[in-house]
Amino acid sequence: MPLEEAWKVATWLSAKVREGTPAWLATNTSSAIRVCLAARDLGLDISGSFFRVSGEPYSAAQLALISASGGTAVPHYGMSEAAAVGRGCPNGAFPDDCHIFSDKLAVVQRDTLVGNSDLTVGALYYTTLIPSCPKLMLNVGSGDYGVLEKRECGCLLDRMGFKTHLHAIRSFEKLTSEGMTFLGGELNILLEEVLPKRFGGQPTDYQFVEQEEARLPQVSIVVSPRIENVVAKEVIATVIEYLSSLPGAKKMMAERWRQADTLKVVRRNPYATPAGKILPLHILSQGNRNDNPV
Repeated sequence: MPLEEAWKVATWLSAKVREGTPAWLATNTSSAIRVCLAARDLGLDISGSFFRVSGEPYSAAQLALISASGGTAVPHYGMSEAAAVGRGCPNGAFPDDCHIFSDKLAVVQRDTLVGNSDLTVGALYYTTLIPSCPKLMLNVGSGDYGVLEKRECGCLLDRMGFKTHLHAIRSFEKLTSEGMTFLGGELNILLEEVLPKRFGGQPTDYQFVEQEEARLPQVSIVVSPRIENVVAKEVIATVIEYLSSLPGAKKMMAERWRQADTLKVVRRNPYATPAGKILPLHILSQGNRNDNPV
């Protein structure tokens, strides 16, 4: 379904509510938000609808919007190499609180440097424990970090023995927005080679910034003010063209960004770490607009 037609999904959810059988909808986080916004704008009743959200961070602001629509959302955390990694906790202490499937995967955290910076995060590394996983993994880094802890919550998954919780899940080496994922290496080539060659300047003159605006994901392409005569539409077109040229499903991903009008150009100096280093990807959390990466 094209993103601009989220109202059709909202209409379907409303029809299921009227029939007395509220629907279960599996989609990425931003698409769930678009459906709830469409229902609100059209005055549709989608109360009782259940959203299984995945593919992107799930924030408190997004939880509030889905709850205001009368719906319920539970996050799903997975990766292509291992399929499902964890399921959302119905008694979650945090919006993206997940139970790790510890019978299937062992997970450890290690302090890991982000790129060539001095910034470290508690990166997640997984080892498969059963032969039915899509891939055999031994201490494989997922590119994500988060808060890993063991505690009891009383839900069914807890009673089944899944005591390991994970929340505040974020990526430190890939950009994920509108359910689409681009790896750090792909972004590095774009920032360090493609854009400087097309518009001038140095690799440190460009940066991707991921944030949430009005509960929807927004990706900004930061371009240093010292680069003159930059036309925003041309920068966005260059980025979409490059991403579309990548192998696999990247053309579809880039088209989704184009449909959603996800990319914006911001003229400012790239965000720097406390040590003054500029990373290809900078993430801004809600309410945090300083120059320190989150």
